[in-house]
Amino acid sequence: MVNSKFKKISQILVKMRIRFFIKIYRLLLCTCFTISLISCRGGGSDTGSQDNSTSFSAGESSPVVSDNASIEANDENPSITATQDFTLFSQAIVNGELLDEYKCEKKVNGVENSLPLAWSNMPDGTKKLALTMNGVDTGNSYLLLWDIDSSLSAINHGEANNGPWFIGPNKDGTTIGYTSPCSPSLGSHEYVLTLYALSATPSALPSESTINITNDILTDAIKDVTIDTTVLSFKSVVLDTSDGLNTTSDRCSVIKSSIIDAGFGDEVTVNCDTEYANLHSSTYPEHDLMNGITGSNEQIPVPAKDYSSPIRLNSTALSPGLYTTRDAALGVAVNGVPIYDYSSGGELDINNWIYDSNDDTNALGQLDDCGGHAGRGDDYHYHKKPSCMIEMMLNKDQNPILGWSFDGYPIYGDQSPDGTPNGSLGVCNHIEDETFGYRYHTSNAPPYIIMCLVGETDSEKLDSVRVQPLQERTSGQPITVNNLSFITDGNKRTLGYSFGNSEYFISYTSLEDDCYSFESKTFEDGGSLKKGIYCR
Repeated sequence: MVNSKFKKISQILVKMRIRFFIKIYRLLLCTCFTISLISCRGGGSDTGSQDNSTSFSAGESSPVVSDNASIEANDENPSITATQDFTLFSQAIVNGELLDEYKCEKKVNGVENSLPLAWSNMPDGTKKLALTMNGVDTGNSYLLLWDIDSSLSAINHGEANNGPWFIGPNKDGTTIGYTSPCSPSLGSHEYVLTLYALSATPSALPSESTINITNDILTDAIKDVTIDTTVLSFKSVVLDTSDGLNTTSDRCSVIKSSIIDAGFGDEVTVNCDTEYANLHSSTYPEHDLMNGITGSNEQIPVPAKDYSSPIRLNSTALSPGLYTTRDAALGVAVNGVPIYDYSSGGELDINNWIYDSNDDTNALGQLDDCGGHAGRGDDYHYHKKPSCMIEMMLNKDQNPILGWSFDGYPIYGDQSPDGTPNGSLGVCNHIEDETFGYRYHTSNAPPYIIMCLVGETDSEKLDSVRVQPLQERTSGQPITVNNLSFITDGNKRTLGYSFGNSEYFISYTSLEDDCYSFESKTFEDGGSLKKGIYCR
């Protein structure tokens, strides 16, 4: 008993000695203006880069401390240095890496649980605190907090959305709240938390939680009252957990379900191998076609039997400068119709892209009332939101998946899967998605639908993903037509239209072996009657 008391007294004396020598050392440093790891708080602090790399041994969590607590080197915390710097830490981050349980946290009552955070050794004169969390990979803001009182030293797990402070928008800018780190692809993704010690409440910041604030607005508003900052960087690592059995993988099942649930299981079949879900279709939809077009290249939609769309099962995101564009399909709708970008002028240069209405198929009147038209191979495809297909979908009221891009990411309509606005879209009409990594959306303004691919693709494989044109049938140049109509009568399909003072038409009937008997009178052919059998 006596030994135990003596041991405790000894420990107290040791701690007192440590505190005494630390104070003497700090005084000497301040007097001599010596650069040190210990900050000299009396005459203001350096707001430049600091060493905030407080470390913890493997398997340990960083301690949560209360106000004015002093983190000391001792037997219980051997890896904590006695620098007494302004420090931010989290029990969710071990050895610089985010623990799995805190990644991609699901929403509870519409709110995602924020990371547990704590801090110590606030500089003298601190009245308020502000906190930001940003993705290094994407530049997105995951958390914006301000007006945090200096009497606080921690934010508990899930508390960021409900504490006595103000909070900004989630990553997508669609609602007030925190966004959980959810890396979009395999590999290591970096995030950074920054805690700001402020000498006053910035008058430029709103006195309420709002989505009308950004990281730049917040940091600009607090720059003149910032005493010091502390940074906590961490990585979220996404491992490849694929078992190679993609015939039964989750992604393959989701792709199949998106087609069946929409009601197109009879028109589209799906076969999965170890890399791709292959969607087989005729590219010819059951809804109305071609009506509403005023700019025609004198092509008519003809089925393309056994067309195959390869959808990657394991998606990997690319850096923005490496996005893929094509003068061909970028994906496929759940009814089996290919999806193109909006352009009529060939492949887009996404790195130097400037919208030009002269290349806009929609602005040029080349699209029908359903968002598509027949291309130069007499193949029907979409260039914007497939509105008629959506009306046919059995699950249209559930914000369903409308299609799949060749890089493996889903395509949605104008709203997010949960029914909220789709947020701020990237150049490819894409946005990060907590389930798939990324997703694409349709939009009322250009580019209307997917414009490029943000994920990896196999260029050689995609080169073969084209509808074979009808042999020996020529394509025309776009002309402005009137009274265009497309009529189906049994096995015969007819496209009629007028140009100038003349009437023109193209009609065909189906034969065997993917061949068709054509009869036409077109402006391209000088108005002469032309007949022939054409095959794909």
